[in-house]
Amino acid sequence: MPNGGRFALRKILIQDLPFGGVPKLDPIMPWNEPPQWPCRWIAADPAPAEPAVVAYRCEFELETTVQTRLHVTADESYELYIDGQWVGAGSEHGDRAHWFYDSYELTLHAGRHTFAALVNQFGRKGAAAQVTVNHGWLCAPEDPALQARFGTGIAPWRATVVKGIVLGDLAKEVGGPAMIGPAYTIDLREWPVDWWKSDALGWSSVITHAGGNAGVVLYPANERLHLLRPASLPPSRSVPFVDWTVRGHRGGMTSREVAHAQSLLRSEQSWTLPAGVTWEVLFDSNSYLCAQSTLELKGGRDAWIELAWAEMIRQPDGTKGSRDNVDGEFKGLRDVIIADVLQLFIEWAIHERVMRARPHGSYGRMHTYNELQIARVP
Repeated sequence: MPNGGRFALRKILIQDLPFGGVPKLDPIMPWNEPPQWPCRWIAADPAPAEPAVVAYRCEFELETTVQTRLHVTADESYELYIDGQWVGAGSEHGDRAHWFYDSYELTLHAGRHTFAALVNQFGRKGAAAQVTVNHGWLCAPEDPALQARFGTGIAPWRATVVKGIVLGDLAKEVGGPAMIGPAYTIDLREWPVDWWKSDALGWSSVITHAGGNAGVVLYPANERLHLLRPASLPPSRSVPFVDWTVRGHRGGMTSREVAHAQSLLRSEQSWTLPAGVTWEVLFDSNSYLCAQSTLELKGGRDAWIELAWAEMIRQPDGTKGSRDNVDGEFKGLRDVIIADVLQLFIEWAIHERVMRARPHGSYGRMHTYNELQIARVP
């Protein structure tokens, strides 16, 4: 993934364990725990109350172009940014004895860079498959010279709790158990688009926990220890999906506006919503999806957009009917974005940014106080 010549990043699967692999015991004092990864887990101080999203940031300067292999993971999940660009997310679901980390081939060119991560701490609102051991973030470049620049536990990372992202109770939305994680409300008035370089967000020092390891330790009884494993799943294939059909709408939309809504998802054409409207649109994807939403918003301060996904419309008795029936109650995964006045990109997949199965239908509800322009970014 190139970025204007400043860096290139490619996710890979590895066969050989980094940092020397499984360590050998000291033949003289075999009871001593041998050193493993040089980088250590870090966490915000004080620890945030669950659920929360914690941002981590590290700024550094390079005199020359460098290449290294990078290994990252988080508890419970992460989104990785380099110089403000979203470049990856993970890790795979595992457990305490099989905590997966992702590996990347990284090239960084000379100049100033910022590594940043958003780390989700779901707590009881996490997905059923999501395990947590101890909140934290681990970033470990193999090049020893770069460990001092952006390796966690060595380089000067900072942290702050994100105030503009709220994790809600999805069970209340779907009317029953929700095993897929929380609903998100993203308030862009509280969380600026340039958060990774903003000094006004209360960044503070971090605390250091255990070091990374090769999946084995001498004394594994520590309940807050992650036994690391390299990722086993290849990078997800990502292509634009355009086969959307508008199946219904509310709020007094004209036929022209309906056509704009249709073209928004089928092309890169933008859609401008006038001030003072509340529109609802029901889209049909005509198939099951693993999807990630990417939108560009411009203007429209205080406007909100609600995105929801569901397998089908619920019947009056609460049961599921035919997928072709669009009359009834929409219950599904719902997330809300509240706009600011700045032009910005929003790129996220609801619930952890992990590519997940998306049901048959999608629903969007939008309310504007000021004119808002929306564009789909491929």
